[in-house]
Amino acid sequence: MGKKILILVITIILVVLICLGVGYWVIDKYTNLRVEEISQVKAIEIMQNRFPELKEYPSDKLPPKSIKVEKADDGWYVAFVQEGSGVQVIDARCYWVKNNNKIMQKDYTPKDNTFVGEFSAKDCTLAAREL
Repeated sequence: MGKKILILVITIILVVLICLGVGYWVIDKYTNLRVEEISQVKAIEIMQNRFPELKEYPSDKLPPKSIKVEKADDGWYVAFVQEGSGVQVIDARCYWVKNNNKIMQKDYTPKDNTFVGEFSAKDCTLAAREL
């Protein structure tokens, strides 16, 4: 009799744990699907709040600093670019800001000093410009 009660208790515990696991999975999937798109301004604001030194962007002071953005399927690519005179880009800090406010950083890939192009926030490098 005691053995049957123990098996019944263990079975109930396993069923409850499985139900909790499935419920958590469903809730997690549902919340990921309902994440609202953030705006370009919000993506920049998120980055500047996270990294206060980025509040200096944009700036016309020398060296000029600009912000480049590109829309992604689930967020924005945001680049904080320090421009030069002898070189088109001195440095850049690039990020992918997802709609759920998660941030991924991408390293800047410098090009040859003679390369001329538009800066791509997505690729974090100068992209060839069509002539």
